[in-house]
Amino acid sequence: MDAFKPEEKIEIFKVLYPLFKQEVYQRRDQILKVASGSAAFFVMLIFLVSWGKAAGYSFRPYFLPLVISLCLFEGVICYHLFQHKSRHEQAKRMLIDLEDQMGFFNNGVMEPSKRFYPEHWKLRGVDPGFVFYPVVHGGLILFLGWILI
Repeated sequence: MDAFKPEEKIEIFKVLYPLFKQEVYQRRDQILKVASGSAAFFVMLIFLVSWGKAAGYSFRPYFLPLVISLCLFEGVICYHLFQHKSRHEQAKRMLIDLEDQMGFFNNGVMEPSKRFYPEHWKLRGVDPGFVFYPVVHGGLILFLGWILI
């Protein structure tokens, strides 16, 4: 198969680039919604359990089932976060590939001796958010477990 003509490349880019760009933004938004929603749920549970303890209720008999349930819930949340992160990374990689195919990382796209995009934009580092959210959730679960005792 022959390479695409420049006009065809531009048309392909015009169609695909906005689709993948939107996918990147939507997945990042979903990651934030899932992570913050589940953190809000844990904080709400902390307030409810604290209120119950202040009212004199004992949660000791329910400690183990509650903690196991919370850990299973966190497992589901981590699975959802991983799925969204995986799709986000795939869309991001596709954007980088499209930009590379269009020559945006080469010298001379807009100015003769300057790159349109810096070379380091091609590299994808580790996303600290994917580690941060489960750690925060784990801390909230531990705090809730401590309140339950």
